[in-house]
Amino acid sequence: MNRKVAIVDAEKAEEVEAMSRQTVGFLKALGKKLGLRQLGIATAFVFYHRFYSSESYTPACNYVPPVIMSMCM
Repeated sequence: MNRKVAIVDAEKAEEVEAMSRQTVGFLKALGKKLGLRQLGIATAFVFYHRFYSSESYTPACNYVPPVIMSMCM
């Protein structure tokens, strides 16, 4: 494998992980404000991660992450 490709993949992985952490924080805060139980909030995490396991985080996709997060709640 080309070293440059590996570095780009590593940077992309770090970016996706950072987005994932932000998402979990947002969903947790939203769930608490809505008065949801922990099981409901955890289910929203699962729905969100399942959606993005088949879709892309790239800006070219037609899905807006905050909208997807809200729909998972």
